[in-house]
Amino acid sequence: MKSIAMILVAVLASIGANAQKKVEMRDVLKQMPDTIISYLSTNNKLDMIDFIDSHMKANVTNAFDGTTTLDTLTNDYLKISLTPASTLEMRLLPFGNTWAGAAGQVVCMVVTYGDGVKESEVRFYSTEWNLLSDIDNPISHDKLLRYAASDPAVGGDVHKIGDFLCAEASLSPSDCVLVVKLALPVYVADNKIYTKSLDVSKTFKWDGGAFKEH
Repeated sequence: MKSIAMILVAVLASIGANAQKKVEMRDVLKQMPDTIISYLSTNNKLDMIDFIDSHMKANVTNAFDGTTTLDTLTNDYLKISLTPASTLEMRLLPFGNTWAGAAGQVVCMVVTYGDGVKESEVRFYSTEWNLLSDIDNPISHDKLLRYAASDPAVGGDVHKIGDFLCAEASLSPSDCVLVVKLALPVYVADNKIYTKSLDVSKTFKWDGGAFKEH
């Protein structure tokens, strides 16, 4: 009877240890479905990780015959230069709802497009790559209008510029922080759009369930 109790204790301890085990960013990248970034194959992702581990330049040739580079990879953050005009950032964040991912973690993904005009998309996934649409989006259209209203150049009349407002988001490599910068297109020259940065810059801190203005 005593031996059975000891075995039960060992099994429960093992289950508890596995439940607390954190997923690392390299695992998230390895398991990322090819449909998320369609021109970046599974082999591309694995090769980039191997290059980083070997202290080599993590360049791969993507499906567009262009170069994609894994710039930074830590346990909970990565940054990839997808193309000359697009970047991908991901950060693992602690999450209060354990159903959303292993050990209560969630993946925040920021994809930024553009050269002169930069615009970002922010999405949240479980560590098993299920889209989590219920998490509040810090750069939703109505929020961007509210942020812009405080800029002197806008003068509170945000509805005139709402369709043209550009938001660039970036994740901190070292903390659970998201920074959002706003800009407006002002003129076009040589087939390139130039923007004016607004004075508004918003910093958000992750509180375990959403990014809150800091």
